[in-house]
Amino acid sequence: MTGKKRVELFKIIGVVFSIVSILLACSLVDEKEEQVMMTDNVISIKVNTVFQNKDLKISIGNIRISEYQQQNGEKTDGINAGMSILHKVDSSKDQFLTVYKGFNIIVDGYDISVLDITSKEVILTIKNLSE
Repeated sequence: MTGKKRVELFKIIGVVFSIVSILLACSLVDEKEEQVMMTDNVISIKVNTVFQNKDLKISIGNIRISEYQQQNGEKTDGINAGMSILHKVDSSKDQFLTVYKGFNIIVDGYDISVLDITSKEVILTIKNLSE
């Protein structure tokens, strides 16, 4: 196996590990009030915890310092996390993402923005665009 193929294999293994970690977090962790804190539109989600509203479940896992690709395609090193966005009605829309400070996505009428990431939590805003 060449060095380039070995690097690609390790990247694939890393992605699979992240997805499995997030899925396990979603299925094994009981939602605890102190694990998800809300102040106005700002939500703090602890690692391996699930936030829910009427449409979505959002979980955080695998907070790490590593290279990641930003939404503009630029690669950079820094703190990032795995975030899953699970749709309660249509699981074909489920997303497994690498997020970082400044990450923003619009999903099913919700504007989700990552404000900060620490070693234990992701702080974000979720705005309902229909309100």
